[in-house]
Amino acid sequence: MKPEIIKDKINFLIKSKSKLELKRNYLGMSNIAGCELVLYNNFFYEMKPSLKDYQNSYRGYMYESIIKGWLISIGFMVPGTEKEIVAGFDERFKGHIDGEDYKGNLIEIKSVTQAKFEKIKADGRLPFRNFCQIQAYLRYGNYDYCTVIIVSTETLDIEIMQIRDNPKILTAIHTKAISVLNAINNNIPPKCTCGKCK
Repeated sequence: MKPEIIKDKINFLIKSKSKLELKRNYLGMSNIAGCELVLYNNFFYEMKPSLKDYQNSYRGYMYESIIKGWLISIGFMVPGTEKEIVAGFDERFKGHIDGEDYKGNLIEIKSVTQAKFEKIKADGRLPFRNFCQIQAYLRYGNYDYCTVIIVSTETLDIEIMQIRDNPKILTAIHTKAISVLNAINNNIPPKCTCGKCK
């Protein structure tokens, strides 16, 4: 088999197994920190992914599966506790958790580059996008706290954080979700809040 054919076949496999969602007919909790106009557009329009998008999605799920295996092996994560979290005020606002521990609390897994790992460790906090995602899971999943497992994909260095709810952020997330969903209901695009939309 010629090298280019091997490469094409592997890339096709990655695309087909990547679990990349090209279109979401819901407002994702994992992206709630993002630009309101982008969130609105993602609800209505299918994304046009590059090969890199497929690769990133595949890589994320690959490491997530490996790390879940670790957590189950050491008796920390309950197998099969992945589930969908749906906001009580609107079923279109939802997310998917990585799992739960044996006390019924939330577990979230983040696989990152070494540079991002070092920054998280130095800052002592998650990126705002990830923090908001977890805050949404805590609120709408009624969890006491979340144990976050952060792993470098380059070195397998590990950092563990435990996060509890932040009332100020929770209120902002709730208000933003309602605002975006109202815009979707009225079919009126909200203003860009990132400054990068054209």
